Amino acid sequence: MIAAALILAGSAIALPGCTGESISLLAPLGSPESFGYTERRISDDHYQIVYSGPEVTTDNTEESAVAFAARKARETAYELALWRGAQIAVARGYPDFAILSATTHVKELIVGHDYRDQGNPVYENVHGASIGYQMAIYFRPTAHITIELRREKSASDLAAPEIARRMEQRYAHASNQAIGPNTYYYFGPSAIVHANGESGEDYNQP
Repeated sequence: MIAAALILAGSAIALPGCTGESISLLAPLGSPESFGYTERRISDDHYQIVYSGPEVTTDNTEESAVAFAARKARETAYELALWRGAQIAVARGYPDFAILSATTHVKELIVGHDYRDQGNPVYENVHGASIGYQMAIYFRPTAHITIELRREKSASDLAAPEIARRMEQRYAHASNQAIGPNTYYYFGPSAIVHANGESGEDYNQP
């Protein structure tokens, strides 16, 4: 079970060691339970980049809310991998780069918290039955991209400085603020990396 406070409707998320301060998302992956990137140079101008995490969590079990959280998790991992690709291109003096392949996956973990002995209100599950606990759903994404650095731009290429600038604006000051209705980033140590229930799909470049 993930060591995190359950998100209650209308309340702020409680994260260990995180009280609203900015989090540096673009960093090398420190451990399987953390978040960050790994990369491999496969030729002079080709790289494979893998970005894992951060997790996205929601306590809203409605189908649309769960789908939004999963989609947001995949989108975040992909864009952070994209940011790293842009950094590599800029550092090596290439103005552009191309995405040759991109795939995202998410692992899902459902965490239940029992409130029956704590004087909390009784919640209803998705079938309308009264229960004494509330669920939170965590999604841990992983994005795999292969890029080619290019000096001559084609129609589908990405401008490395522009992508780096946009992604930095979007993610350089990530915090535990809401990213959707009852949906948040979770920056604590992950237990999902050891969980079952992985689903994946191809992710088209935005």
